[in-house]
Amino acid sequence: MTIASASVWNADSTPSNETLRKDLDQRHQTLETWARKQVDALDEKVKAERTKRSDELKTLRGELKTGLENLDQSLGKLDDASSTADTDLRNQILELTKTVSAEIAALSGG
Repeated sequence: MTIASASVWNADSTPSNETLRKDLDQRHQTLETWARKQVDALDEKVKAERTKRSDELKTLRGELKTGLENLDQSLGKLDDASSTADTDLRNQILELTKTVSAEIAALSGG
């Protein structure tokens, strides 16, 4: 017989209602305290994970913002380079057209 169960029995080896009630209340309190500690520990763990994820999302958001800004700058440079290349190509075509027109005029006697 354990110490806890020994307290349930009175002198004539019959448990009294009051003793049983006290023992049950004590066990209930113990269980409730344990459950509360477990819930509190899980709550703290969830809060820590939530904070960690929030911080990671903020970092990711910053990295994405920086990446998008860099991409925007690169696209702007590409657009500028494309415009410059288009202008150069048009100028070359214009010069070739003038040269070909002059050669045709010279060949046709003009």
